[in-house]
Amino acid sequence: MTHPRSIGTFSRFLRLMVRETGLLAWPEALRRCSALPAGVLATSQSMRRKGRVHAGYDADLIAFHPEVLSDRATYQHPARPSVGMRHVLVGGVPVVRNGADVIEALPGRPITGGR
Repeated sequence: MTHPRSIGTFSRFLRLMVRETGLLAWPEALRRCSALPAGVLATSQSMRRKGRVHAGYDADLIAFHPEVLSDRATYQHPARPSVGMRHVLVGGVPVVRNGADVIEALPGRPITGGR
């Protein structure tokens, strides 16, 4: 068992802050989910190439439906995946394709604290 925000944190944040309340615009909300946390963790060499789309950076990208994106995890079902993710690439390798998990894909690498 885990907390439901372990799975749906960013989907929930984007749904609430952009789509439902309008407190943030998409560019700022996406920056808060990518470049901002990567910048906080930039003391790790592994994190310096994350959070932005730039030549030589890690290719971790998400294509999603803004009007569908939502968390679905609950305390009863904490591992229920979010909806609205069309494609997810980790290190340039698809882990979600056309909305379906690519189960055999295991492209992630550990983030270490060393320099």
